[in-house]
Amino acid sequence: MLNRFRTLPSVIRRDFNVYSNLNLSSKTQSTTAVRHSSTGDEGHADNLHSGETVSIPAYAKKTNETIDTQRARLVYQSRKRGTLENGLLLSTFASQHLGKLTTDQLNKYDVLINQPSNDWDIYYWMVGKSKVPQEYDNDVMAMLQEHAMNKNNEARMFQPSLE
Repeated sequence: MLNRFRTLPSVIRRDFNVYSNLNLSSKTQSTTAVRHSSTGDEGHADNLHSGETVSIPAYAKKTNETIDTQRARLVYQSRKRGTLENGLLLSTFASQHLGKLTTDQLNKYDVLINQPSNDWDIYYWMVGKSKVPQEYDNDVMAMLQEHAMNKNNEARMFQPSLE
């Protein structure tokens, strides 16, 4: 494995080194900043020294936002995820359901897609591979899980077009 790792392009090795140091199991994360340049020399991201930790800030709810602005932001955030799987599931969900959600449901959806720091957690909750934490186990999560089941066998190979 190590020999195969050395043959990977330096960009992939760099990303592997950065992401393998992430601890994404708690709400407030910290990570060790290490970055390798394309020449293989160890560099530092954003003036951080090797081994220095950075905290990922907690999600701050948006205030003074109209319902239309919130819907538009949530459509955008549903489309621009860290993984293709979530991008497809959340963007198709947003396209079908955001216009019909109540203000309370929109707020729950907002917290659900923005508060967890790991997109894979959201994906595993939606598809039923992991138990949903109590704080996210609500009617909107039930709707997302139903959507992920795709009982109508819809083709979801592309994100829906913006209207």
